[in-house]
Amino acid sequence: PLSTVLADSVPQDEKDITFLKKGLSEKQIEFESISASQSSYIVSLKNGSEVILSSQKSMNSQISSLQFISQRLTMEGKLFSQLDLRFDKPVIIIRE
Repeated sequence: PLSTVLADSVPQDEKDITFLKKGLSEKQIEFESISASQSSYIVSLKNGSEVILSSQKSMNSQISSLQFISQRLTMEGKLFSQLDLRFDKPVIIIRE
């Protein structure tokens, strides 16, 4: 009973951020920070890029999309400054 009380006292944002950190680390995506904002999470990557994830969509699929898009852009010799995965189609802002 006590463990149930303690588990329920951890805010959902903190649980999601912990899950996100683990998922990003497993995919070897280097990040500096993760912050919660309304219905999304903002991930600051070590290369200075920013990724916006939806709290309403599967974190695993969004992390996989981030990995795929990053690899694809790297092959093309491009970097993004911002990647927004909250929508059906990702919104990518390419660095100049």
